[in-house]
Amino acid sequence: MAKRLFEYQNGDEMKLPVLVKSADVRVAKNGKKFIAFVLQDTSGHLPAKMWDASDDAIAQFKAGEVVQLSGKRELYHDNPQIKIYGIRLATQEEGNNPQKFLERAPEAPATMQDEINDFVFEIVNPNWNRIVRAY
Repeated sequence: MAKRLFEYQNGDEMKLPVLVKSADVRVAKNGKKFIAFVLQDTSGHLPAKMWDASDDAIAQFKAGEVVQLSGKRELYHDNPQIKIYGIRLATQEEGNNPQKFLERAPEAPATMQDEINDFVFEIVNPNWNRIVRAY
């Protein structure tokens, strides 16, 4: 199984598919456009920047798109971010379904619901039990 975004350590080179959570076009101090990305997979999300972004890149990389990313995880002001080496849209064969990249809990929803129900049924005070079960 391929590594996920948060399984990489600072300094690690990465090559993986990720979801573009957001892509904001900004202007650098030198007057050139860049894209400030937030990229995510099921493990979480990290910021990344594409410097000197072309008009084609700005039109191509939008929120909700799945991309193939190559880059390096680095620290910037003590916060992790991705230095982008290359980025392109993922193909149908590579799997470009955004739903597969959304963050989710480490356990299945049914398992978590069962644990909550077990805890609720341990409440012996009938008033408290009714209040908790009402929500």
